[in-house]
Amino acid sequence: MTALIVGGDYVNHNLAITWKRQARRSGAAMLFCRHSANELRQKLDAMASGIPVR
Repeated sequence: MTALIVGGDYVNHNLAITWKRQARRSGAAMLFCRHSANELRQKLDAMASGIPVR
């Protein structure tokens, strides 16, 4: 599985839409993690378990 991981407190709305659209076209998953490495780990674990990540 391919995933695009975006870390940071703020991502421009138009840029996020463009990335999401491109990820959808290529079949890649997208993860936005603002707060911590722990949040990233939880989202990656959820993806590995087949749980939809928001």
